[in-house]
Amino acid sequence: VITREEIRNRGYSTLKDVLRDLPGMEVIEYYFSEIGSLVPVRGVIGNNKMVILVNGMRVNPPGGEEFPIRNDFSVRYAERIEVIYGPGSTLYGQDAINAVINVITKKPTEKLAGEIIAGGGTEDHKEGFFSLSKEFNTKLGRVGVSGFVQYLDTGLNDFGKTYDDWWSSGATAARQVGAGDPPKRWDEGLNAFLRVESENASLQAWHRESSRSSSEGGFIPILYYVDQAVWQDSSTAVEGRYNLEFSDRCALESILTFNRYEIDPDTRYVWASSPTQLYYNDYKYGIGTSYGIEEKLSYQFSERLSAIAGVTANYYDIIPKATVPGGADRDHDIVSQAGSFTYYTVQGDPSSIVTVPRAYHAQYRNYGFYAEGQ
Repeated sequence: VITREEIRNRGYSTLKDVLRDLPGMEVIEYYFSEIGSLVPVRGVIGNNKMVILVNGMRVNPPGGEEFPIRNDFSVRYAERIEVIYGPGSTLYGQDAINAVINVITKKPTEKLAGEIIAGGGTEDHKEGFFSLSKEFNTKLGRVGVSGFVQYLDTGLNDFGKTYDDWWSSGATAARQVGAGDPPKRWDEGLNAFLRVESENASLQAWHRESSRSSSEGGFIPILYYVDQAVWQDSSTAVEGRYNLEFSDRCALESILTFNRYEIDPDTRYVWASSPTQLYYNDYKYGIGTSYGIEEKLSYQFSERLSAIAGVTANYYDIIPKATVPGGADRDHDIVSQAGSFTYYTVQGDPSSIVTVPRAYHAQYRNYGFYAEGQ
């Protein structure tokens, strides 16, 4: 458990700051643009192998994509952060292989409370944070409202200055095909949260979006450092809960969830199609949406004996990340826009040609039932 005091004393701003200090976890920053920071846990690699929760609400992309850990997940408004190491799939789903991380936000109080933070630094680093919370007395009882917005942007270090020998020698090939000097690199993120809660009900919404350079590469860049090389995506998760108490022993909790992840149609990689020309048409797109409902009945038979039973249903509409030449038009069918590619399974044999669609659209439903006694 990482407490509120530890978050403040250690100066944590985003989730990757916290994970960097946790035992058994590595944080490999700028591992790949679409992932952001790769976080292996006890040597097991994959951001799609951990479940991230905000007040118990799942915020992972619904299609099973790698969870992006960049500058778009604030922890400045966290009361505490709970981490469970190892598999937790029985309770949290099949992707809870490495760990489960639950970020619990602060509770509103009777007094109006707010916080404003602004900061800046080298490499054009800037950050802004604003939060507000208040508890109200109404005819329906106490109602609390809380929320925050954080924006963080950094230009990262200038390769042309920090590694001037490298940039003036091996990277010369990049400038010859229009990459420019100095190289363009950035990483910006926005995170917003709103929660309304009463004694028996709550509604919360969490949103993140980020933009960063999609340039990658080593001594001679593979993907070039230009303004057009950009990765942008966003996530929105909404959850509503209502607890209906039939008696002191029996209660029914209803939970509605919505989750959406989308890769912006402007996302693309830029690479050299020839020694003198860059290729700008490697556009990427993906989108996933899920809706869920859960009904959970709990009963306290005695001081030492209780039981919980529930049913759950979820609907998924997913287009995994795909290449869409020319960029995706959201108003038209993505699969047909993406087209297909062909290849030979036997060299030189026209009868062995196979055609594969670049994009795939999946729609499916999950249903479940569970029961627990303790």
